[in-house]
Amino acid sequence: MSTVLDAKIIPKVLAVLDKYGTNATFTAQVATYNPATRSVSGGTPAPKVWKMAPPSPYAKNLLDGDAIRIEDLSTVIAASGITFTPAIGMDVLFNALTYKIVSINTLRSGDDIAAYELQLRK
Repeated sequence: MSTVLDAKIIPKVLAVLDKYGTNATFTAQVATYNPATRSVSGGTPAPKVWKMAPPSPYAKNLLDGDAIRIEDLSTVIAASGITFTPAIGMDVLFNALTYKIVSINTLRSGDDIAAYELQLRK
């Protein structure tokens, strides 16, 4: 159920990231599954450009060398108006570098998603 807080926070997150965020290209392979042959065929890249918070490294006390590595970055994207759903394994291109999404957390003020926190890895 949407809350009064959702109505206030969700547009603010989008406005802040629109103003201060950096453009990034999110690309997922869109593949098709054939149940008769039980196979997945090809796939065409489906790039989407969306603003994200400037990525930042994780605090040293969070690094464990496995789930969070020293080269991993954290960023946030607004959920409002987004035309795709971020997914683990999706490519993220910014500043001429490509990263993979390795984990996703949803940030909510109620039932509605205000933003996605993404862990990126080279």
